[in-house]
Parts: sequence; structure tokens; C-alpha cells
Amino acid sequence: QQGTTIDSSSNLSNFTLDNLTAGNYQIRFSFPDNSTYSQNFQISNLVPVSLTISASSEILAFPNTIVDFTANAEGSSNYTWDFNDDSPTTDEQNPTHDFYVEGNYVVTCVSSNGLCSDTATINILIGAPLGINEMEETIQIFPNPTSDFITIQTHSTIDNLRIFDSEGRELHMKKEVNSDKIRLDASNWKSGIYIVEFSFNQQVQRKRIVIMN
Repeated sequence: QQGTTIDSSSNLSNFTLDNLTAGNYQIRFSFPDNSTYSQNFQISNLVPVSLTISASSEILAFPNTIVDFTANAEGSSNYTWDFNDDSPTTDEQNPTHDFYVEGNYVVTCVSSNGLCSDTATINILIGAPLGINEMEETIQIFPNPTSDFITIQTHSTIDNLRIFDSEGRELHMKKEVNSDKIRLDASNWKSGIYIVEFSFNQQVQRKRIVIMN
């Protein structure tokens, strides 16, 4: 097959060949002393990888709960999942995983075809079980979990109150509450874990509430 000739009489030490298509090639050098050197190489088609992942649930109220993960990649059929909890990685496309300890886990999936790859992440928030001691404290939140109204009762007058979702976004703020008891309508909130922050007596307290709509 006819190749491309480059005249290197001017002591050319490097050069670039553009617009080469996929296939097998041989580069051959000829030197003034009539010696030659050849090297074979291959150019493969680069197929980009586009990866999307999802989870059966991204917010769980209790540890020791199984989450189902799903991955779909265009341009690849290889997957590597890392659950960010010191457990072994897995090469299953759609694995299930049990998170035993509360925390915020950034789960990572990588899909590669050997030349190109794509990475996707998803946050899984695992909440601790709500214990009896939490209800025995001077700050009471009830019912918790709830699907409609929730009441916050403290031993002192609440000054300000804020509600955050699991990613730290402020969803609700009420200033100058001036009461030791407040009732919130959570019937339109999405299911998940929320943080209620309230201040009184120059102190700030935060508690977790679980919405199950």
C-alpha cells in the first residue's frame, strides 16, 4: 500500500501525521548510510463512553439496608463500582449493596472500553436509627417519622427555625418564632431525611426528621 514520504534531509527529528484512519500501519525510516528501520503500529477507532447510573433509594432512614444500583453505558459493557465504604469493588453492571453504617457515601461507577471511559457518582445518605433517648431529651420532635404534620417542642422559646434537605439545601426558614412549640406541615415534602435547625438561648440545635410520604 502506498505510503507517505517525508524528506528529512534537513535533520528533521520529529514530525506529525494527521488524519490517519483506523487500521494497521508501518513506519519505515531510511538513513543516508542506506540503513533502514521500521516500526509497526495500530490505530483503533475511539468510541466515546457515556455512562448513567441510578439507585433504588438515595436516602435511607436506617443502616443495614440494601440498595439496588443500575448502570447503563453507551460504548462500553464493562463496569466497576466503588461503594466508598471499604467494601470490595464489583464489576457487576447492576449490583446490590448493603450499607451497614450511617453516613454519606459517594458511590462511584466507571465504565471503560479500553480506550475511552466515563465516570458517574451518586450520593447515598444512610441515617442512624432514631433511639428512645432522642425522645427523652428536652427537645422533642413528634411524630418522627411522619407523613403529614410534625411538632417540635423545646424547654425554652425558639427564636429561629430552619429546615434543610439531605444535601444541605435550605427549604424553610422561620424567624422570631417566639414559642416553645411549633407545628410544621410536611405533607408536601418528598420522602427522605431532613435536618431541622433551631436556635434558643443563644444556642443552636440540629435534629434529624424522617418524612415518609
